[in-house]
Amino acid sequence: MMPTYINNTLTIKDLFNRWIESQVISKPDYLNKDIYISNHDLESCRKWIHDNYNRVHNTSTIERAFREMREKGEINVIDASLPDNKEKRWLIST
Repeated sequence: MMPTYINNTLTIKDLFNRWIESQVISKPDYLNKDIYISNHDLESCRKWIHDNYNRVHNTSTIERAFREMREKGEINVIDASLPDNKEKRWLIST
């Protein structure tokens, strides 16, 4: 686990990207490194940011940053919502 410290130069987008990288790193080497995330996973991102960087953000702030990154093409995302499921789901290619 990374040491806990405060780094005010990192934006919420930087922190979100680091969280995505941590999700990819935690997968075994034989698995595809693309990951699926859903709305509820952004709460895990919020907790991860707090635990690793000692910064507190609302989940809605992370959702807003993720939406902006998708809209601007800053992250490779494909809508992977499941049929008959109201929760949004995305495939993130790394």
